[in-house]
Order: sequence, then structure tokens, then C-alpha cells
Amino acid sequence: AEVAPESAEPFDWRGWILERMSDREGAMTEYKRALELDPNFVLVRLRLAEMYLHRSDPLAALPHLELLHKQCPDRPDVLARLGQCRFLQGETEEARRLLEAAVAQLPNDSDVLIYLAKLEMQAASPRPAEAEVWLRRALTVDPTDTEAEYLLIACLQSQGRSEEAQAMIKRHDHDQAVMKRVNETLRQEADNPVTDPAALTDVGVLFLRGNERVGRYWLHRALERDPGYPPALKALADHYQSKGEHEKAAAYRLKLKPEKSAASP
Repeated sequence: AEVAPESAEPFDWRGWILERMSDREGAMTEYKRALELDPNFVLVRLRLAEMYLHRSDPLAALPHLELLHKQCPDRPDVLARLGQCRFLQGETEEARRLLEAAVAQLPNDSDVLIYLAKLEMQAASPRPAEAEVWLRRALTVDPTDTEAEYLLIACLQSQGRSEEAQAMIKRHDHDQAVMKRVNETLRQEADNPVTDPAALTDVGVLFLRGNERVGRYWLHRALERDPGYPPALKALADHYQSKGEHEKAAAYRLKLKPEKSAASP
């Protein structure tokens, strides 16, 4: 920001970094500064609105979303966030119209899928089976989405499927514990470099599901601490295998194989 004081981009980058360190208030301050310098910075305005929505503050998000809707009336991500905002305001019919329009173009948007499930669960005549379909899709996108897991527990319980609900409760508790550890690791990293490769691997694996570049960054940080750390090597091998980058996957799998002893026949 000191090099280019009139540019919005450095503030955007600082906000992005602060978000990854779990400093949401600091990130929002940086995003607001970016918008002061460039009011037409669509992605920053959208991200700021998303952060207000995650805090269940639709009144703060609404002015940003209305402006974005005027600027980009057909952007599916804008329709999606405006739909979330309308849901939080209690305008369920408008929320459904916007979210259903958005999901056709954003079939893997977890927030859209979760809010569509909420609409089914909170309808005058609740439809838990329909909500379950949306939540299963959300968990296909991100298998550790704790909000989707929590809602799915309620769906299963309301359908009398207690054993499945109990299994989901155990999974939910495990994933919450992982998320807590990841957040603690990020907070520690902001003060002092983390030396535990297991903690850094947890962060990397979690980010791989939503931001591959960031996930790879943290897994490589884990390997800086321990170049032979098996969970980090396996996570990278599996990641590249799933993307069809077989040579990269093989290189990481090779490092997982124990070296043969020189004395072996």
C-alpha cells in the first residue's frame, strides 16, 4: 500500500491474507479501504457483503448487494448472495427465486445449496427429504462443511433416521475439532511460525477443498518443516491424482515409499 497508495489492489491482498489468518475484522477494514479507493471493485465489494452475511448482518450487506445487482444484474454470485440476504431478512419467496436462479449456474456453491436446504426446512410444511438432497450436494462439494452437517442431522432426525443422524453427529464433532485446530494454527502463525507439520497439513487439506492454491501452499509449508512427512506427501499425491496430473502425483508417492536398505539383496 505504501508503494501504490492510491491503488486498491494492495488493500485487497492484505485483506485476503488477514482472512487466511482468521483476522476477519482486520480483513474487512482492508476491504473497506480498497472500496474507498475504487468503488467499482466488484470482487472486493462482493467479498465484503459475503462477510457481513456470514455474520448474519443482512442490513450491512444489503447496500453492497443492491449496488452490485445494479452493476451486474446477471452475475450468478451476486444473485446468490442477494438471495441469502433476502432469506436472512425473512423474504423467503424472493430468496427462493434468486437462489434457484443462481444454482443453475453455480451448482457447487455451498452457500447456495445450504440456503436452499434452509428454505425447505423452514417452509410452512417442512420438506426434510428435499432439504437433504441439497445438503448431500453441499457435502459432496465440501465433505467437512460443518454447517451442512449440522443441518443434515436435523433433516435425518425429522425423518426418523436416528442411526444415520447419530453417525452424522460423530462426523460433525470430529470436523468441528479439526476446524478448531486449523483456526488455532492460523492464529499462531500470525504471531510465530508454526513448526508442527501435522497442524500445517490439517490447514492445507482443509483449504484444498475450497482454494487449491492456498491448500498447496500450506502443504508445502508442512514439508518445509519435515520433507518426509507422510500425511502431507499423501495429500499432495492424492490432490494431483484427482486432477489428472499423474507425474506430479507419482513424484509425491515415490517419496512415500521407504528407501531400500543398502544391505538388502
